[in-house]
Amino acid sequence: MRTYIWRKQDKKKVIKDLKAASKKFDEILIATDPDREGEAIAANLVNLLEIQNKYKRIKYNEITETAIKNAIENPLLINQNLVNAQKTRRILDRIIGFRLSRIVDLKISQPPITPTAGRVQSVALKLIIDKEKERKSFVPIQYSTIKALQSDEIEFEYFNNIKPYQNNSLWIEPKEAEAIIKELKGDLVVKNIKVSEKKEAKVTPFKQSVLYKRAGISSGAVQASLQSLYEGYGSGGLISYPRTDSTRLSKTFLEHAQQFIVKNFGQEYVAKDIKGFAGDQDAHEAIRPTDLNLTPDKAKEMFELKEIDYKIYSLIYQNSLQATMNVPIRKTVRYELENNNHSFKATESDIIFDGYYKIMPDKLNKEKKLNLKLNDVVPIKEYKLINSETQPPSRYSEGSLIEAMDEIKVGRPSTFATIIKTLKERLYVENGEKTLIPSDFGSIVLEKLFEISPEIINEKYTSSIEEKLDLIAEGTEDYKKVLDIFWEDFQKNVETTTENITRTSAIQKVDEMCPEDNVDLIFRFNKATRQKFIGCSNFPKCKFVKSLPNSSQSYKKKYVNWSKKKQ
Repeated sequence: MRTYIWRKQDKKKVIKDLKAASKKFDEILIATDPDREGEAIAANLVNLLEIQNKYKRIKYNEITETAIKNAIENPLLINQNLVNAQKTRRILDRIIGFRLSRIVDLKISQPPITPTAGRVQSVALKLIIDKEKERKSFVPIQYSTIKALQSDEIEFEYFNNIKPYQNNSLWIEPKEAEAIIKELKGDLVVKNIKVSEKKEAKVTPFKQSVLYKRAGISSGAVQASLQSLYEGYGSGGLISYPRTDSTRLSKTFLEHAQQFIVKNFGQEYVAKDIKGFAGDQDAHEAIRPTDLNLTPDKAKEMFELKEIDYKIYSLIYQNSLQATMNVPIRKTVRYELENNNHSFKATESDIIFDGYYKIMPDKLNKEKKLNLKLNDVVPIKEYKLINSETQPPSRYSEGSLIEAMDEIKVGRPSTFATIIKTLKERLYVENGEKTLIPSDFGSIVLEKLFEISPEIINEKYTSSIEEKLDLIAEGTEDYKKVLDIFWEDFQKNVETTTENITRTSAIQKVDEMCPEDNVDLIFRFNKATRQKFIGCSNFPKCKFVKSLPNSSQSYKKKYVNWSKKKQ
């Protein structure tokens, strides 16, 4: 495969100025991001500025004086394997995106906006639509539970370990529950007490996808906040490089954390081992604060952090400190009680070593203790039957979609937020209450993509490409061979399927008629302002238009009707 690179004409002056500036210095340090995209930018700079004999590549994971000095003292050369991986990714994405987008555009008439496709973008759309299909095909299961109420604060749960309903010991088949509730009279008697101690789970340092989910706000807002915190306020950055899929903490940070924990909490609070890989073998680290002495409250006061930056920094700070602290130990007491051969239970717990809960006071709230003994009689004021049903799987939030993509190795930390932004801009998804709802237009586009190239619009395929890119970055795979094999398969696949694809209309109808010529009103889209409005379907003969109501989201949910007529 032969590829060509065009230089944008409007950047000629930038290149000219950089060349002129570079001639004034004997040595030039290139400090672009420490990932494959940054490495490709560094390589392009070296070639464009013709500084092959006087550049040094420096990398650091945090913008602090110590990190930058260390990078300068340990310069590198351009890693051509990383550059080849980025070049391969860019070529693959251009070919897949341009070819599929063009075909989809030709096969959908009257779209609200020009449809596009992409190697990662389209798989993300598929995940959202597959989740919606799960919800629509979901069949709820009816079940009941029974509670024995001693007071408004103390209750005991019915359980059946011998014959659990739907593999859940707390659930009861509804008809059986009605029979059981009639047999329950009087008090409960304590028949068994089990005491156990258990360590809480270790905390894993944040990688970007997990932080997106924990933040619970839009991915774009998280991305902007992370960049602000990385670039820093005042004298340096507050966090390490954020576009990472690593859960590793560097040896330097672990030593700093250990000293901080011993000084502030005591030696017994230092973690004996860290969940996630702790070492210096790879380039990236988990997202962490650059200085544990700079607590969130201190940072907020010192740098007047914006509220969102304070929230994100607090999450990162607490996570990193928890990951390096010893785990809490919980003592649990389980009471098993009976009434007329029916079993009930209650548990109470107490933290006997607070561990990382030391920095989470809300976790240390004291529970009201039952303090029951064997054969104690517990008075019950009411046995309550509760009928319920299972719920469909939740739609993806932006954070949970990113986590799902990361789990199946689709996309990269540097592209997650951009992918979601693109899905919204293309009108493929709508924002529900903190969830992503696929539009019918998005479903039409995905349907066409499957007709064109089902092998490419596939999680496993996209994941396999990411694995190939990693192998190229490691130097164990030839990027030219990867591209040649891809191109041969892609050409055959697209050529054999495109001819048989029918054209589909994607008109977004409003359940109203035009007052001027009595035909359907439809949602139209102003490409210049990127605003929707309502217009006559007989345009341009009829130019009737009206604005969307102020509550456009609820209006849209009520009135939108996407047409899927074949043409």
